[in-house]
Amino acid sequence: MKADTTNLAVEYVTPTKLRTHPDNPRRGDIGAIYTSMKHHGVYTPVIAQRSTGHILVGNHRYLAMLEAGLTEIPVIWRDVDDETGIKIMLADNRSSDIATNDNRTILDLLMAMDSMDGTLYDDDDADNLRDLIEQEGHGLDRIMEEYGETDDEARAPTTGELLQVVDVTMAEPRQAVTAHEVWHIGRHILVVAKLLTEWPLWRDYLTEGVLFCPYPDPYLTMSDRARDETMLLVQPNTYLAGHLIDKHRSAFPDETVERIK
Repeated sequence: MKADTTNLAVEYVTPTKLRTHPDNPRRGDIGAIYTSMKHHGVYTPVIAQRSTGHILVGNHRYLAMLEAGLTEIPVIWRDVDDETGIKIMLADNRSSDIATNDNRTILDLLMAMDSMDGTLYDDDDADNLRDLIEQEGHGLDRIMEEYGETDDEARAPTTGELLQVVDVTMAEPRQAVTAHEVWHIGRHILVVAKLLTEWPLWRDYLTEGVLFCPYPDPYLTMSDRARDETMLLVQPNTYLAGHLIDKHRSAFPDETVERIK
């Protein structure tokens, strides 16, 4: 799809021309945004629906601009109906939710700076990143050490045991995965593809009796429901797809896990 950039011109309007969206589910940190603005100024406009003035992207950025006393707000108008506007708002929130960070890269960048002022990180955050990086290197090893063997025989952790450690931070996956691959994960199918724009890659696998599971977390195949139903897993994030394969192999070593495309 060719990007439509014909309506991306930035205008400057008085604050009364805009209003926060009444249905926005996001609860942002206005204070953090305001702090960033004090250091760096305003570098991103808000996106708003022209017919209503409702802000679709940047609701809390707008509130921080008001807090900063701006009398002109940079805005990009979208000529869309109410439902499309809500879809834009939800998609922007969701794309942020499913993103991940490389903690090692963040820490390296912070440590290379003379000052962390303006980054919204501080010394305590840097210490927390160091702890997370250490956990990333030992998280899966700890799971298998705790649950992997008994005095009599090696065993995989049970579903309940694995779900108890669902919050363990993960390092790079052992299984390298690239976009557009298709995998058998036990009884399930994993397609590494974008949900909306690459649907031809996964639609044929969505047959009768198959449960559709977009954006699965790496532990989904360990759930009780996954034991009872066959799932189509569509995951565009290769990092999370790799971890899903790793976790399934660790939990169910006797099941087939193989790339079929």
